[in-house]
Amino acid sequence: MASPADAAHVPYIQLAQWSGAQQQQMQQMQEQFRQQREQLRQQHEQQRQQMEQQRQQMEEQYRQQQDQLRQQAEQMRGQPNAGFQLQQRQQQIEMQRQQQMQQMQQQYQQQEMQLRQQAQQMRQQQMQQMQQMGGAGWNGQQWNNGQDWGNW
Repeated sequence: MASPADAAHVPYIQLAQWSGAQQQQMQQMQEQFRQQREQLRQQHEQQRQQMEQQRQQMEEQYRQQQDQLRQQAEQMRGQPNAGFQLQQRQQQIEMQRQQQMQQMQQQYQQQEMQLRQQAQQMRQQQMQQMQQMGGAGWNGQQWNNGQDWGNW
């Protein structure tokens, strides 16, 4: 493709063609960028939903364990040592719950970080593509697509 410098000495019609082709390419690129961002947003939403499901499953598991513990307490009533055994079981359940929650939080933070890095890389690639294509003239308002990124 010709550059603006090459176009300086060619007839106006050719310049207009060059500009039209460039514009079309720019629009295609913008659309491609938009799709990439949308993909990333969907990924983010999916991860959020997965985490929510996991959290609900964990809460459900915890409730079931508490129910079982209450039943055990009923069955063991009057047995020597029952209180101690039940207390130990309760501590086990609590510890397990803490560990699961920590793991979940770490997993979530890692995923968030990965997504942020992906978004950052994508932005850099897009900026490079835009600069390669349009040069300095395209770094103005038209390509200031920061707001499209929301709060990445």
